[in-house]
Amino acid sequence: MATPSTSAPTAPPLLPRDARLIALLLAANGASDCEEGVVRMLVEFAHRYTSDILTDSLMYAEHARSGTAAALTPSLDDVKMAVQARVEGGVVPKEP
Repeated sequence: MATPSTSAPTAPPLLPRDARLIALLLAANGASDCEEGVVRMLVEFAHRYTSDILTDSLMYAEHARSGTAAALTPSLDDVKMAVQARVEGGVVPKEP
């Protein structure tokens, strides 16, 4: 009588959604195999870049709407300006 095998095939480790998306982008561009830490480093870079852009856009929004008591939400123009400043190498002053 045959007994069922106890060794199930190992599934690839589950990755967070952002890591899966970056891995798919890499594969779509011909990099189907990369070192283990590459996807993790790209996820970290994407999160840091996005956070920096949103922080800068919030500072632009604060400056543009100084004097108003409304809840502050950056507009699309604020985000575009923050991206443009990063691309052109502009320095956004940090909060005191």
